[in-house]
Amino acid sequence: PALASTPPAEAVLRAVSERPADMASVRDRVVVLKAILRRTRRLLDTDMSYMSLNDLTAGETYIHLTDGVQTEAYRTIRMPLGTGVLGAVAAGGAAVQTTDYLHDPEMNHLSEIDVIVQAEGVKTIMGAPLRIRGRMVGALLVASRSRTVFPDEAVHVLEQMAAQTAIALEQWRLKQEILRLGDEVRATETNVELRLRELEDIVRLDERLMG
Repeated sequence: PALASTPPAEAVLRAVSERPADMASVRDRVVVLKAILRRTRRLLDTDMSYMSLNDLTAGETYIHLTDGVQTEAYRTIRMPLGTGVLGAVAAGGAAVQTTDYLHDPEMNHLSEIDVIVQAEGVKTIMGAPLRIRGRMVGALLVASRSRTVFPDEAVHVLEQMAAQTAIALEQWRLKQEILRLGDEVRATETNVELRLRELEDIVRLDERLMG
């Protein structure tokens, strides 16, 4: 397998700084997240990137958005937590990579997923966890159709982009919460001061996330 190059620090800084600008100017959550996927793919020079969200009730993680994925079956993968690279990262909280997924004995394989991976032509996969306030909420992954080894510096870049993805998810949740509380305040005059304090707390948290 080839050794992947590490993106320049200036390129990483630029990609990280673009996310707050997107949050300030773009109102569509999907557009912001897809932009992060494109930047991640570009930084690490991979064929595809994608993110998953955890469904704890089902005990699964499912692919939510993709960039560069060609088959519908791959775009809609759902995996039990702890299986494959996707499920291992989404459950385990640490970065994982493999240079030849289908032939990697250390992976917890599912035959139906292996068929999907083979159809997509994927060999190399690397993932980093999405964490919000210590909770595992999903994973950010890159994949290529050739065998590649990512050095530690490249793994760190993926972890940085995963942190940006998690912040974007949390900021969108906070924005929806602010809108909901604002509607409640306008709908009733009772407990207005309490609701306003809740709004102020959420805004302060959002400002800290932006920082």
